[in-house]
Amino acid sequence: MRLAKLSLLFVAVLALVANVFANTQRFIEPLSIDLNGKNHYATVVADFNGDGKADIAATQNDAFTGGATVDVALGNGNGFKPAVSYATGNLPSGIAAADFNRDGKLDLVTANGDKNNSVSVLLGNGDGTFQPAISYSTGKTATNVVVADFNGDSNPDVALGNGVGRTSSATVLLGNGDGTFRPGPILPKSGGGVAVGDVNGDGKVDLVTVGAGAVVRIFLGKGDGTFQQSVSYKTSGMSFQVVLADFNNDGKLDIATSAYYFAVASILIGNGDGTFQPHVEYGIASYSQSVAAADLDGDGNADLIVGDSAFLSVLFGRGDGTLRSQVLYGTGFAPTSIVAADLTGDGKVDLLTTSNYYQSYLKLLVSTGFGNLRAAPEYDAKHEATTLVAGDFNSDGIDDVAVSSSYVGGFILSTWLGNSTGALQRRTTPLPSFCCLVMLAGDFNGDGHSDIFFSSAYNEWGVFLSNGDGSFQQPSSLSIPTSAYFAAAGDLNGDGALDVVLGGGQTIYVLLGNGDGIFQAPLSISVSQTIESLTIADFNQDGKLDLAAGGYHPNNVLLFKGNGDGTFQPPSLTPAQDAFYVLKSGDLNGDGIPDLVGLTSFATDSGTAVYLGNGDGTFQAATLYLSPAAAESLVIADFNLDGKPDLAIGEDMNSGTLLALRLNNGDGTFGDEDDYVVFVDNGIVGGDFNHDGFPDIAGLEPSPGSVSTLTLLLNTGK
Repeated sequence: MRLAKLSLLFVAVLALVANVFANTQRFIEPLSIDLNGKNHYATVVADFNGDGKADIAATQNDAFTGGATVDVALGNGNGFKPAVSYATGNLPSGIAAADFNRDGKLDLVTANGDKNNSVSVLLGNGDGTFQPAISYSTGKTATNVVVADFNGDSNPDVALGNGVGRTSSATVLLGNGDGTFRPGPILPKSGGGVAVGDVNGDGKVDLVTVGAGAVVRIFLGKGDGTFQQSVSYKTSGMSFQVVLADFNNDGKLDIATSAYYFAVASILIGNGDGTFQPHVEYGIASYSQSVAAADLDGDGNADLIVGDSAFLSVLFGRGDGTLRSQVLYGTGFAPTSIVAADLTGDGKVDLLTTSNYYQSYLKLLVSTGFGNLRAAPEYDAKHEATTLVAGDFNSDGIDDVAVSSSYVGGFILSTWLGNSTGALQRRTTPLPSFCCLVMLAGDFNGDGHSDIFFSSAYNEWGVFLSNGDGSFQQPSSLSIPTSAYFAAAGDLNGDGALDVVLGGGQTIYVLLGNGDGIFQAPLSISVSQTIESLTIADFNQDGKLDLAAGGYHPNNVLLFKGNGDGTFQPPSLTPAQDAFYVLKSGDLNGDGIPDLVGLTSFATDSGTAVYLGNGDGTFQAATLYLSPAAAESLVIADFNLDGKPDLAIGEDMNSGTLLALRLNNGDGTFGDEDDYVVFVDNGIVGGDFNHDGFPDIAGLEPSPGSVSTLTLLLNTGK
């Protein structure tokens, strides 16, 4: 496998220290590298101080705060030291490293998107520090920069991509070998994405560009700093970046790029003479901005990595010029740049991403070998997903996830089957046109297989009976007078069959199961408050299941003591500070008595309220754990296997979504949040999806009117 090579070796190979970046995360997600400020656009990795450890330099271009810097974080063998900022021209975007003054020390160059049309050069001192920036005019707004020797004088030159519009161009600045530059050619209508390599095998560096038009342009180098007239090839749409690599192992460079609007990547196979074959498209996530190529799985074949709306799409190469279907990894907001390098010294290629969407950190996806990355795997839910539930739907002893989705023409139930590798496999069942607001997993017909109970926005409910292989039978639907937004299941009348309680508005419905997947006519309970959540447990320890509900206007916890026959006594009220949109039960302090956990998402006091049960149907005063964002979904499970139930909370932020983990102290109190930045806006569920004994988390990231993704957070047990 051959990636694009330059005639000069500008950046030394890094001999990194082994056993660095020891991971102590409980859930697998990218490592965060905190830098100064926000809006980091691009990154370069090199050894700036000659200590054999990987260092990082990232451009920061926060238009709101006026930030215009390069932030340099030096590696210390087990992470990175605090970043040091160096001023540049306004709005720095692209960045590259090379020894521009030939003193044996690496320097930096940034492409600046300011109105002054400049690049900034920061000469390195060799100790990881840099001299003040010197700026050079480019004549155009610069967004990307690459380094090569275009005129064969052994001095590094730079090529700049200027904008993405129809007036975009590429500018070449020729290096003088002393850290200064002189004007070179301007290549019109070339685009803002640039890459360099010898695409025709003549030993001279060529330039490849992409931009607003759905074309890639090839400028063959003459070896004197000038270029031949460009030749263009059609691609799939507007692109921001382009990369060269040998995807078919024939010793000739190929082209890869991605279309921002059309959710596809394009590969153009090179003929070795500067011409290319028509592009071949591969599906990726939408709104891609960045691309990179590297051999991630160590098989000698170039793989393609694309930064999408909130993910990395990894398409592993087969070595014949074709790519496998994408594997998605969550990174947070859209990656604007990707660097593929061994940052941990273990000989495996890691991925470093940046985002200019108000994030103050970089994301490092550490390779664990064979193409696996330490990041939350994402799965294309294929359609606009609405609801998810966990259960063992194919009866193999491993938890699975079921997702209901809508699309033009109908609804579909996707069952993502877990296995020992943690890689989910999808099966589908067509749905009626009324599914699904709520889904519950349980064996409703007593055949030993996990079924799914559902309710819809059209006042209908039913059961998907499992076939035992991850697929389901079509349900017969029944109706209730009002929509039900909340549900819980348990054996309310002691007959051994699962029953269901539904809630919505000011009515609770009790559906007593016959044990064959069929339910009796609903029993209704009218209440004076709006029901926001439901949970079932034996709160008064009389051997009969009770019902707790979160009430709104006024805010109360309503406890309905069960009579053991499927009916309930009038509710007792426990005042609550706010309405609980989520209410769940569990024995949090190990006394054998069910306790309550409620979530409130009001801005003034969003958080988690814990009510310890007294065993008589009453509760102690609530302990409120405040959250930095709106608490919206909850899983109770023993995530560290210490015998104490812990809390995983999905918290919605304007700039992303947090999975907050609170570990149980053993007495029903909880520690501080351990936060994981993921995209799970539409709820979370728990289960052991890779059968390693540790509870994992699955969540949905909805995209209204578009395709949703299923995120899997695997528990490392640490």
